[in-house]
Amino acid sequence: MFKNEILDLDASEVPLDIFRILDGFNELDPNVTLGQIQMDFVPVSPTGPPSTKEFTTDVNFRVEIDGSKTHKKKFLYSHKLNCLFLNTGHNFSINFQWDITKVLHPVYVRTTVVFSDPCDAEKRVQTCYQHSYVSPDDSNALPENIRHNVLRSGREVGAPDVFYCGAPASADSWYSVLVRFPAPSSHAFHFVCRNSCSSGINRRPLSLVFTLESAAGDVYGRQVVGVRVCGCPKRDLYTAELAQSSENPKSGKRKAKTETTDTPTTIVSSTTPSRKRIKLEDSECDTLVTLPAITVPGTRVALAGLRVMRDMLLQTRAVQLRARPQQDVRAVERGLAELMAAEDAVRRGGGAGSGSDD
Repeated sequence: MFKNEILDLDASEVPLDIFRILDGFNELDPNVTLGQIQMDFVPVSPTGPPSTKEFTTDVNFRVEIDGSKTHKKKFLYSHKLNCLFLNTGHNFSINFQWDITKVLHPVYVRTTVVFSDPCDAEKRVQTCYQHSYVSPDDSNALPENIRHNVLRSGREVGAPDVFYCGAPASADSWYSVLVRFPAPSSHAFHFVCRNSCSSGINRRPLSLVFTLESAAGDVYGRQVVGVRVCGCPKRDLYTAELAQSSENPKSGKRKAKTETTDTPTTIVSSTTPSRKRIKLEDSECDTLVTLPAITVPGTRVALAGLRVMRDMLLQTRAVQLRARPQQDVRAVERGLAELMAAEDAVRRGGGAGSGSDD
């Protein structure tokens, strides 16, 4: 947050609304020069499931994605699906526009990651075990409200004008990234978890909710864009667009190729995916791997690691049986049994390398 920032304001040049947000100045004569005023900004952390209903006012808040930068395939945007496809760790830039004559600046853009399906809408999106874990003796660990947020600003942690909101202890407090803007501009973000992270997003579809807000949290507009965080954005975009076309055929006509453009706003992928066959996922377990004996610091760490492996095996079994119901999954079953036995051993304190929570 910005602290003790000095604003030199002349009341004759500032809209009257500014007096409503300055504590102790509600009764000021608008002709009085304010002079040197100190303000401390405390970001608002909304509670409850964020609304995903788009709306705009005369402020005309708009979210734009620059198609000229998607050719590097770090992130792609499907106009047909209104969805971003990107990999973890890669910055994607969003351009925010609004009518600067309609609001008092600076304003703030809040970006919140939510589950798209209504059945999951009341669940908070947060990082998986692996991507939120820190060693107990790590003195450089990020604050919890940043570690548990799957979305990060492209700027370094602690950079001015970027605030991470959300209270880890309150399940009703949604994680968000709030960015201060003195004027319309762009901002880069990146994800730290994929959709496939089993102990976090767990393959549930996501959306990004962008809201333009005042310092007091008043919302001037809201826009929503879908997002899929995956290892192969180009492949997944093509697969998703093909699936939608199959669900909504148009009078038997052949589907047109994916449109491309470099124009900001409502753009699409800058490349048309080829029609080659794509291996969707390596779910086979033909190779059995024996894990070496390892020592980890603490029972909770050991159990978390075992749970992640167990969840991945459960998903592998489900994928295999769905693809070929009659196939042999005994190797997966043996792995599950051994992992469950290892969990029991750690809980009893008899697992090899199991430590204490101290």
